[in-house]
Amino acid sequence: MFLTFLFVGFSSAQVGRVGINTVNPQNTLHVAGTFRTDSAKTVTSTKRFAVLDSNGVLQSLPSDSLKSIFANTNLSSFVFYASNETQANTSSSTMQNKVTLSLPAGTYMVWSYFEAFNVNTNAGVRGTLAQDGTEIAYGELWSDISTYSPWNAMREITSTATTTIALEWGSWPNGTTSYIRRARIVALRVQ
Repeated sequence: MFLTFLFVGFSSAQVGRVGINTVNPQNTLHVAGTFRTDSAKTVTSTKRFAVLDSNGVLQSLPSDSLKSIFANTNLSSFVFYASNETQANTSSSTMQNKVTLSLPAGTYMVWSYFEAFNVNTNAGVRGTLAQDGTEIAYGELWSDISTYSPWNAMREITSTATTTIALEWGSWPNGTTSYIRRARIVALRVQ
């Protein structure tokens, strides 16, 4: 048996506010410490994300605000991004470049993503992440016919000079038709 003791604070000055481990809640619910939830409301809009503001308040922001956040802060030497949102198709198993990102010397966590499907049964899509033409991540995506599924890979890379990261793709097996869209590469400089 586990017993949890919780100090819940109420104050007449904060009508309608509840504090956990605080007697001076600043919001409707103010938790002084960590919290956990076993269930949460499903967000029906895929165009929102959650962040903590400078006061520790959980905010829901539209995904388009990421562009303005990066544009209005000095993150350009730490965060690098390239994308190709257009749909393309191929029946070739030869790897094709979908999007590239050039990075200055340094150490990065690189994340890549695309959505794809193959119109044939028992067929799929291959994806690779390459650094200066050398494969650093590989994976196959076997999806339901005509249903886009996500593919992603993450790798840490280091380079002493400018390096090019490429997200490549192709059909598998050769002669089957694959579709791709929403290809992205994000690199976060860690050193």
